[in-house]
Amino acid sequence: MRGMRRRALTAGDEGAREREKRGGEAVEINLEDETARVQSGATLGELYYSIAKESGIHGFPAGICPAVGVGGHFSGGGFGTLLRKYGLSVDNVLDAYLIDVNGNIADREAMGEDLFWAIRGGGGASFGIILSWKIKLCIANKLHEDLFIRIIIQDVGNGNQKTVQASFNSIYLGGVERLIPLMNESFPELGLQAQDCTNKKGNTSYLEARVWGVKYFKGNFKRLAQVKSEVDPDNFFRNEQSIPPLPAST
Repeated sequence: MRGMRRRALTAGDEGAREREKRGGEAVEINLEDETARVQSGATLGELYYSIAKESGIHGFPAGICPAVGVGGHFSGGGFGTLLRKYGLSVDNVLDAYLIDVNGNIADREAMGEDLFWAIRGGGGASFGIILSWKIKLCIANKLHEDLFIRIIIQDVGNGNQKTVQASFNSIYLGGVERLIPLMNESFPELGLQAQDCTNKKGNTSYLEARVWGVKYFKGNFKRLAQVKSEVDPDNFFRNEQSIPPLPAST
């Protein structure tokens, strides 16, 4: 319609729906030159999954939320867990296809280095419609598939005294008896011990969980536990704050 302005979206549900209509591939992997072509409407989860399907040693430095669109993530810089070794996501962007204000489709060479610089951190929607990105894959360090670990660095000092704290934040799909040997092999410098781990049993009883569950879910906590008892009595699907099954005597 004449007179209506259309906002350019670089990521999210709109891109995913449009891709479904076209039936195109969101991510194309080329292991020969260790690159990938990624549509802006693809999500980080789709990107990671596509890489993992093709290679067991490659990865890409980006965020940890699988539902985030790559278009917005890349055009905002792209902060992730591989930052220390490989930098931001945009440090690994080799090329991009963009529709400019005149309706022309331009790659990196055609758009020029100034515009290519601007869309990698300055917000792509301010400069045009980014169709896709060409990225450089990296070699990912081998880590046990049941272990996720990252470092959170933050300033915890007060006043004029600045103290930087590095915290190793992780989750392991298993018990502490398997985690300790694994951590001692992969990260012996941390000296991890059982008392350092939360929810060491990988299980929480109903009585223990009531301390927070009743406050959070109010009168619904017992009902949730009853449903849990019916569908998962052995508590297979569990985490530190998951709903536990009711004990038989309750």
